[in-house]
Amino acid sequence: MTWSSLDTWIVLTAMAAAVSCAIPGVFLMLRRQSMLGDAMSHTALPGIV
Repeated sequence: MTWSSLDTWIVLTAMAAAVSCAIPGVFLMLRRQSMLGDAMSHTALPGIV
């Protein structure tokens, strides 16, 4: 298996999506609004895809 430039873009996009969902998710979890965080993550996923 070889690593191509397309694989690099896929990994970078996945990392950006993970970070952009994790930061508000942790904030909402600390404020005890976990269901709102869950709703945001399920709404953002089709937008990213």
